[in-house]
Amino acid sequence: MFSAMRVACATVVAITLSACATTARTHRWPIRLLVAAATLPLVVLLPALCTILADIAPFYIAITPLPIGLASAAVWLLVVAIALARRPATKNVLVTFASVSLCLAVGEMGFGYVNALGALELTDDEVHIPDPDLGYRLRPGDQVMAREASGEKVVFDVTYTIDANGYRVVPAAPMAAPCRVLFFGDSFTFGWGLPDDQTIPNQFMMASKGRYSGYNLSISGYGPHQMLRLLETGRVERLIGEGPVHLVVYQGLHAHVARAAGRTSWDLRGPRYALGGEGVTYVEPFHRDASAALLRLLLHNSEIFTFLHRFLLAVDLPRAEDVPLYMAILKQTKREVERRYGQGAFVIVFWQTQDEVEESGLDLLSEFAKAGLDAIPVSRILPDLDTNRAAYAFPPRDLHPNKIAAQQIAQFLAREAGVRQCRPDLAASDVPR
Repeated sequence: MFSAMRVACATVVAITLSACATTARTHRWPIRLLVAAATLPLVVLLPALCTILADIAPFYIAITPLPIGLASAAVWLLVVAIALARRPATKNVLVTFASVSLCLAVGEMGFGYVNALGALELTDDEVHIPDPDLGYRLRPGDQVMAREASGEKVVFDVTYTIDANGYRVVPAAPMAAPCRVLFFGDSFTFGWGLPDDQTIPNQFMMASKGRYSGYNLSISGYGPHQMLRLLETGRVERLIGEGPVHLVVYQGLHAHVARAAGRTSWDLRGPRYALGGEGVTYVEPFHRDASAALLRLLLHNSEIFTFLHRFLLAVDLPRAEDVPLYMAILKQTKREVERRYGQGAFVIVFWQTQDEVEESGLDLLSEFAKAGLDAIPVSRILPDLDTNRAAYAFPPRDLHPNKIAAQQIAQFLAREAGVRQCRPDLAASDVPR
């Protein structure tokens, strides 16, 4: 099969060159034009053949269709210019287009290398499906196999269990408990790289010793805008049913400032909020269907566009101009939570290191204080976070919280917030701060 594919690719090139060479001997322009048009589909066929070749090869070949297609188009344009075109002006135009196509092909390969620098080998069969309110969500009832490797070393190899509602299971949550807790966030709270029983929500249930049942409403890539939209649309109530909620935990990080403003490459249909009056108002998705489809197509196929998109948007890097929107979304979320579940129910846990402050020029913990929001710094829970970050992450470069970090955060929340809020003898509105 491998040899057959090589023969097929060589045949495609040979047919193109021989057809053009044969036509070059005739002066009838209709024939030259016909041959040029007839060989054009081979430019599309060659990338497809090479892709199939890469799939069936006994070893890994990093081949993407776009640079091969651009290089094939450059060759075709040059052959047509040399062998078929008669007028100098036509030759110049064809050579110019060939040069541009070749430069783009080289650029795609170069930026592909740049985009892959430092990337970890990740296999994750997580399936996202469109969601009209949130942009995307997990497919209900899935068993997601996730594996990450760095060279020969396996960083993690775990299974994520997704429940019938499309959220990660919390195995330790008792069927009946006097109090309930909701967890919101992204992959840090979802439990990236951790088995079901080691996530922060599950370890919180274990640390609370039967006092709490609850839900992990976090999904990788989410931000505070999805949390607010879940509350405003009533989907939280429909999910958890009737009864009080005593604690709502949001775990945030610097990247959420950019996500709330729509500056990501994955959350193209997420909920857009705009500042206005005393809070924020839901406007529309970040991108409409057509523009989201076009962006997705370019991001999935073009390395140049992917690099420029990340560079121009500074994906996941906070900007000072986006901070007011982020804070306003959290303030409105707090109002929504406390209106439903009582004073003191909303707890913010925030990741911030000195390196992040220096890189972004933003001290978001200070911004929380200015906005009148109480936030628990993770450095209060993990005092050596700045000097010993590696102890709480996956080696060598994956900064998601590992089992140790998840356990300490969960135990702190159960001790400091869980006990205070779980007062089933009082009405939710009477629970003290």
